[in-house]
Amino acid sequence: MILAGSCTLLALFSLPETFAFVLLTRKARRLRRVDPEKNKDLYTESERVSWAPTIYLSLVYGLIFSSTFSWLLQTSYTSL
Repeated sequence: MILAGSCTLLALFSLPETFAFVLLTRKARRLRRVDPEKNKDLYTESERVSWAPTIYLSLVYGLIFSSTFSWLLQTSYTSL
C-alpha cells in the first residue's frame, strides 16, 4: 500500500496534463494575464457556463442512489 501511494504521488507530480479542457482554460487565463486589454474577451466555454446546476444534480443523484442501495440492503438482510 505504501508502494502504491508513492507511485501515485510520483505520477501526480511528474506526468503532464493532457486533458484539453484544462489545457485550454490555462492557456486562456495565461493570455488574459499577459495582455488583458487585447484578450479581455478570451474565455473558454467552461468559464462561461455556471456549474451550480450540474453539481446540484450530482449530489441529488448520489443521495438517491445511496438511499435506494441502502434500502435494498436493508430489505435483503431482513428477509433472511
